[in-house]
Amino acid sequence: MGEELLGSDLVAGQPVVFDGEDITAGILGPEALFDALRRGHPGRVRDPTPQHIMVDWVGLEGEPMSFAFGFVNERRSQSDVVGSVRGLRRISEDEYERRAAMFTGGPPR
Repeated sequence: MGEELLGSDLVAGQPVVFDGEDITAGILGPEALFDALRRGHPGRVRDPTPQHIMVDWVGLEGEPMSFAFGFVNERRSQSDVVGSVRGLRRISEDEYERRAAMFTGGPPR
């Protein structure tokens, strides 16, 4: 489900997919399209700061989950100065569009 995302590869606008356990914290509004951030959920990196990456998740863009939930750059070993980003996998633009359509029930843009 996507490639490993390294801290050195982080850029604003990068399409990503969530690769963790379901999370319900940070979804507060009744207008949210989803009640949880689930494995496979697509999003786009808004702020690529390695210590606190912000992601706009499809259908959760206005929720704290998107603007106050961080992914810490995780080093895999003592000698690893870059590290991979825990909970995120890199996906292509086409895969993002396909997943976004699946999650929202609409055709790919």
